[in-house]
Amino acid sequence: MEKHKLTIKNASGILDTLSEFSLGAEQVYRFVGYPHVDGDNIAEHTSRAIRLAIYTMPFILEEFNDHPERVNLAENIYATILTHDDEEIAQGFDIISPLKNHDANTQGEIDLVDKKIKNLPDISRKYVINFFSSFRKRDTLASRIAKACDNIGGNQPVLEQKLGLVPPDSARFALEFVEKVRGISKTTDLLIDAQLKDIFNYRKFAKDSDTEQEILIDTILQQEGCNLSRDTLKILINQLLDIDISQYPMDKNKVTLKLWEYL
Repeated sequence: MEKHKLTIKNASGILDTLSEFSLGAEQVYRFVGYPHVDGDNIAEHTSRAIRLAIYTMPFILEEFNDHPERVNLAENIYATILTHDDEEIAQGFDIISPLKNHDANTQGEIDLVDKKIKNLPDISRKYVINFFSSFRKRDTLASRIAKACDNIGGNQPVLEQKLGLVPPDSARFALEFVEKVRGISKTTDLLIDAQLKDIFNYRKFAKDSDTEQEILIDTILQQEGCNLSRDTLKILINQLLDIDISQYPMDKNKVTLKLWEYL
């Protein structure tokens, strides 16, 4: 006798919820209000984080070979990453990380997602909520590794699009954003080290490259409200790149400041 028998009604509920969350993930963008990144959406962010987990999974499994969660660790990490931003899909918007009050309403977010997936069969709903709530509470190895992949993968668009690595407060925030997940595993710590190295290397490269500075200036001049000359922007970029962000006291209120507003 089957313990959990899927009915046609439940199957329809699964398909409806699938469409709702898949389309919602494509419509919620992550960097709205952040002037340094032309942002990705939740679907793209989730895909990036899962790929990061997949690419590093052989090392993670070897690192935690004797851990009690080892048997289902990969599956649990992937499922946690896939569902970790479901409250943002449920509410229809995301708040950028510098302005977000993380973990301020954990139970409220769990209740919101639970209500949003009410059309799933009970056993499926409980399966999803288990991963989502675990991510919010960081109470498993899988949820903590998923969080590391979330922050590291979430930081990568800033590194790819470069502009956010020039203003010192934004660059420092990128450093601290991944440092927050240091210590979860040796594998993810090495990813953090590599990302930090890329940040410092880019700032040095941009400081020494007139061509790169011209590319940055072209991007800045496309922002609404920037009336500075190319020469003024070039001087400002060099001044900002001279700052040692490893020692810089970040002002969180300036993380979303447009580069030309530092003048």
